[in-house]
Amino acid sequence: MAVAVGERLLIAKERATARYVGAVEGHDGTWVGVEWDDASRGKHDGSVGGKRYFTCQSAAPTAASFIRINKVSQGTSLVGALVLRYTNQLAEGQAAGDGQVYIHAGGKSKINFRLVGEDQVTQHQSRIDLLTSGRLVGANVSHVGPPGALATTAASLTQLDLTDNLVGSWSTVTDICQQLPNLQLLVLSHNKLSLPNSVDEARQQGAVQLPGLRCLVMNSCSITWQQVGVVQSYLPNLQELHVGANNISSLAVDLNHRQHDVGVPSSQLAGFMSLQILGLEDNKISAWCEVMRLAGLPSLKRLHLSGNPISAIRYPTYSVPPTALLQQQPPTVDPDEAPPAASSNTSQQQQQRPFPVLEALLLGGCQISSWSDIDQLNRFPALRECRLSGNPLFTAEGGYGGAGRRYEVIGRVGRLTLLNGADVKPRERRDSELRYIMYISADAAEAEAAGQPKQSEEETAASHPRLPELQAKYGKLSAVGVRSAQAGTTISATTAQINLLHGSKSISKKLPRTMTVSALRLLCGRLFKLPADQLVLRLVPKDGGGSPQQQQQQQQQEGEDISQDDTKTLKY
Repeated sequence: MAVAVGERLLIAKERATARYVGAVEGHDGTWVGVEWDDASRGKHDGSVGGKRYFTCQSAAPTAASFIRINKVSQGTSLVGALVLRYTNQLAEGQAAGDGQVYIHAGGKSKINFRLVGEDQVTQHQSRIDLLTSGRLVGANVSHVGPPGALATTAASLTQLDLTDNLVGSWSTVTDICQQLPNLQLLVLSHNKLSLPNSVDEARQQGAVQLPGLRCLVMNSCSITWQQVGVVQSYLPNLQELHVGANNISSLAVDLNHRQHDVGVPSSQLAGFMSLQILGLEDNKISAWCEVMRLAGLPSLKRLHLSGNPISAIRYPTYSVPPTALLQQQPPTVDPDEAPPAASSNTSQQQQQRPFPVLEALLLGGCQISSWSDIDQLNRFPALRECRLSGNPLFTAEGGYGGAGRRYEVIGRVGRLTLLNGADVKPRERRDSELRYIMYISADAAEAEAAGQPKQSEEETAASHPRLPELQAKYGKLSAVGVRSAQAGTTISATTAQINLLHGSKSISKKLPRTMTVSALRLLCGRLFKLPADQLVLRLVPKDGGGSPQQQQQQQQQEGEDISQDDTKTLKY
């Protein structure tokens, strides 16, 4: 039995990585020095009896152990796991050895049953050569199997999920892709991967071009962005890449070129240049200048950054070349700062608007706390979808009560059609933009009533960059129902008590006088579980009394239909 350093191993159902293979002073035989995935299982850190045999990646003092070589398992082959999984030899709920399928019926009793069509399903699944999608989660797959066996057994596979296995090297990935020429999607999440750190190291490991792979998922694989940058150069047609939860903080890549903006072969950035979807969720990226390294990727349409400690968003007015990924210093993040002088060798094709085709930017659960950052989103030329939930700006602690300012995001970002997973339909956009304009007017009126200096149009536009565009679209709307010196400053002066009636159901609400009829219709739709766009609202003065049924009759007979003017407010 031969064990290689770096190989992933299974030891009594626990997983580890081989860090040393050889003799140990004072002990007979061959030993394998392992670093446990669970660092609490070990006894030392790779040093025994004053002699260091290996160094662990973990800083834990008990991450390592020595195991006799005959006590370690090298896992199973991909070919063997496919055969077991797709011939139902070890189907879930099957008793080993009796070929029967049963369910537990309480206590130790079992009920045997037979699946309808089981023979046909088993016969079809046993044709692994026809299988196009394979899923082997937690199957302890560590290697491919005999040379050529995978190509013979499952040549039709286009999708393969190897989540939570023992795959440990890029050479194994290369072997899989070479034997499966039709493979387009490969999931390797929760495998501790040891990827090459440089182009030279990749060549030494036999890395070759893998033109068939379109989507690669490596979440929670303990890899670095530098390693990602090396392997992408071997994936010229990569369209989707997910590397979430890998503790990535910098997006700089060193591909052994000292003059990074001059003479970099296009093949070195092939995977990044074709990339359309990039998932970087739950990493450690905090500086927006690191995100700006991606701004020159010409095909990037979706960027997932949720769960990173990003606190600011910036969109500069100047172009960023794709080679920003290779520069030691990230691009500047000040949108008003002049860019560094472009090299005369940088092609015109490389000079373009930042994020030219980015349609979706996911920033949920970050640290955004300023509306000026939301304004920056309106500068992205193709942005249609955004996720912002879970940021301090939209939490109760931030003073905005969760989703209460959805309308303001829509008002500030003009091209959004999907916000926090919900469609922004034309009617909601119109209502939100009108409400946003009135909010700005109300804010100005309150400041003036409080004796504060009146802002100039330039100052107001600086705080609300879309305001001139919206005023050109809707005209200048005055603040209706806002606090003023004459109206007083109490809550009662800015709210109205409204009784909402539908059928036998009556709901009393204290609502802001600035609420529009359109917003009231949406509220009634939610409260009464009715389609808001079909509701007719009638206004009845509160002087009739009686039961809800009597009030409804009065509403039908005397109520004024206020549904025709969506911009009308409760002040009316």
